[in-house]
Amino acid sequence: MVQPTGEERSFTAEEMFFSTTDDRGVIAEANTTFVRLSHYPWDTLIGAPHNIIRHPQMPGAAFRVMWATLQAGRPFAAYVHNLAADGSRYDVFAAITPLRTGGYLSVRSRPCRPDLLRQVDAVYQPVGEREQALRAAGASRVEAATQGAALLEDLLRQQGLGSYQDLQWILVPAEVTALDEAIGGIPARPDARGDLRAMLDEIRLVFDELGAWMADLDALSDSAERMADTVDHLDQAIRDSMETAQQIAAVTDLDAVWVPLMMPLHLWAAMGEEVGGVLTALIQDLHTARAGALDSRMQIALARMFTQMVGRFLVELIDGGPGTDRALPAIRSLCQALVERIDEMETRLAEHSRARAHARQQVEEAAGLLQIPVDLMDAWRAMAAGRTLPESIGTLVPRIEQQVGDSRQAMDRLRELVPRRSATEARRDSTGLRARVAAVAAATGGGDLPVG
Repeated sequence: MVQPTGEERSFTAEEMFFSTTDDRGVIAEANTTFVRLSHYPWDTLIGAPHNIIRHPQMPGAAFRVMWATLQAGRPFAAYVHNLAADGSRYDVFAAITPLRTGGYLSVRSRPCRPDLLRQVDAVYQPVGEREQALRAAGASRVEAATQGAALLEDLLRQQGLGSYQDLQWILVPAEVTALDEAIGGIPARPDARGDLRAMLDEIRLVFDELGAWMADLDALSDSAERMADTVDHLDQAIRDSMETAQQIAAVTDLDAVWVPLMMPLHLWAAMGEEVGGVLTALIQDLHTARAGALDSRMQIALARMFTQMVGRFLVELIDGGPGTDRALPAIRSLCQALVERIDEMETRLAEHSRARAHARQQVEEAAGLLQIPVDLMDAWRAMAAGRTLPESIGTLVPRIEQQVGDSRQAMDRLRELVPRRSATEARRDSTGLRARVAAVAAATGGGDLPVG
């Protein structure tokens, strides 16, 4: 068994890793970067379980979450500390996706966002320590990883993330963008000729088009985040105002002259169920829209990362580097993964658009309901003008006025945000993009890509 030496190996952003495995995680394909930095020869890697490079520093929780995500048919991404055959450590940002034809494909790169790596390591550390303590107390590896996964989710929630999926929505676009900046795009080979030159030209065009999608999805995700934050603020402000109105309605020691003046506030307090129903539907729609936008951006970022890897393979073929006999099948696998990520992006983008369209209707209904407390407060002010408020409600009325005002401001902001449509929603046609990927895949000699 390989023991860590404490040595850490670095590598350049251009040195990207590639591998595929079967459904059990047994390595089927690899590239020269993987062979070189893992210090395992080809013959040892191919047919070995991928955890041959697992570093003991990595918490089992991360792999438990990974397998649960992949087996649910979704891609997974994480920072991973790997252990080479010589005992050295090398860190990667790993993106793994299930393939419709079976098995998994993984592309890894140098972590290009050290700030995010440090934040994730700060979560890994207590999770790993908990797992080690459990193992020392007699727990099995599976039991320790299960409890570690629960702690991992708790720690993420403490950082304001609902789940590991929320972390992925941050990590993948951030790392892919930083990788693109570090590498500077797919290299050109102007002196190349023939099929390889044509394939490289096509994949460079795919890379550029995916960049346009990424820019649009960045804007869409930002808008969706602001909508979700605004509706949460609106919900809290309305609930606070209704709670204050109920406190006022519960006051019983008022003089008779104040009883009719309290009717507007009693009415607002009584509308809780109706307002709550509309708000619940609106919140659900806007959070669904948020999830669709963020996941679409993650999918297209993964596609862009896979495109980078295709470009690296094509450059190796053109330059005649080692391992080129394995490049064409790998390119085909990557093209398959690329198309599947585009498919998933469009599915999630459609979910976003449906939720956003429904939210537009909900916003107008909610705005109509919110006009009621505004009108009621206006009526209250008119009736109570010139009167000194009783002590029992003296502090409550200014509070509800502020809360209703906050609600109205949030609603105005929401009405401004929700109707907007991004360039991505208008674009929506990936026909040309798919045709270019299919052309590259066909040039590998493997026939048409499978259609899911």
